[in-house]
Amino acid sequence: MENTTQNALSPVKSCLDNGMVMLGFPGYASYDDFMIIYDIIGRILTPDTISYSVDSLCIMGNFRKDGILVRISDEGITENECVFLFYSKNDLTEADCETVDQWARLIFDELRRTAPRG
Repeated sequence: MENTTQNALSPVKSCLDNGMVMLGFPGYASYDDFMIIYDIIGRILTPDTISYSVDSLCIMGNFRKDGILVRISDEGITENECVFLFYSKNDLTEADCETVDQWARLIFDELRRTAPRG
C-alpha cells in the first residue's frame, strides 16, 4: 500500500509498504530534468560521492552524503511520473530520513528557482 502526500511547494512523498520512500519532483520527468537535478545535487548538497548511468529504459544514479545513500531515478513506479529520489527508511534513522526530506526540499526549491515549470 502506498501513502502519498503532495504540496505545490514541495516534492511528492510516497511511502511504499516495503519501506522505500520516494520523493518526486512533479513536472520534471525528462532526461534533461534528471541532469538538471543531478547538477543541483552536486552543487547544492556537495555529496561525498555522486554517479549515474543510462540504459535503454531509464537513467539512474545515486549519491552519498554524511553516510546516507540516496538513489535518483527517472523511472516511475507509481502514478507520479517524474524524476525522484528514493531511500529505504528501514536502513536509516528517523533523523537521517528527515535529512533526506530536507535535501529534497532544497533541490525542489532550486529547481523552481532555476528551471521553473508552468
